[in-house]
Amino acid sequence: LNWNEAHFAEQLRHRSPHLVVLSFGTNEAVDDAPIESHERHLVDVLGRVSRAVPEAGCLIVGPPDMGVEVSGGYVPNLRLRDIIRMQRRVADAAGCAFFDQQAAMGGEGAMLKWAEEEPVRAARDRVHFTKDGYTLLGTALSSALLRAFDAARVDPNP
Repeated sequence: LNWNEAHFAEQLRHRSPHLVVLSFGTNEAVDDAPIESHERHLVDVLGRVSRAVPEAGCLIVGPPDMGVEVSGGYVPNLRLRDIIRMQRRVADAAGCAFFDQQAAMGGEGAMLKWAEEEPVRAARDRVHFTKDGYTLLGTALSSALLRAFDAARVDPNP
């Protein structure tokens, strides 16, 4: 939202996208701002995208699971629950698709498991991923997109 809206819109129109993908939530899960503030920002960003390229579809990619360090160990970041719920609600209201990365990973606490499994898929900070983790999430997202594309070809109004 700090970007110049006219320039942002010009760049989007120049690219003529069929789909605009937005991914938020990881940084928001560790800050102190109220969820309502993040919701207003997401709604505002979607408004800018819609005004710039009204014919484009939209996809919100929710945050992946993550751990929070507590007393030398890690626990799931419970704030993600509220962020994912809010993003899903905003996506639905805006007519956007929503991809739940946390669910694709296996749900709450998955990041902690990924950091212990072999091959290790989570970085030591329990926020970022290894190459294997990024590959697995990228594959999950691309597979979901292809399934949705195939479904839309069969039923253009799913």
